[in-house]
Amino acid sequence: MVLIISGILHILFGLVLIPYSLIAAITFFIIDKILEKKKTQALAGYKLFFFY
Repeated sequence: MVLIISGILHILFGLVLIPYSLIAAITFFIIDKILEKKKTQALAGYKLFFFY
């Protein structure tokens, strides 16, 4: 019985937090793409400087 109630409560609280986790996932994705773009640009600049 405790296992069932615990499972139900976990599901209910999980459903309440879905919008927040979705916002966090989208924010992480955007930041990751920005950092990846900056890293690529930095490496491209470094390679140009290094080879010339």
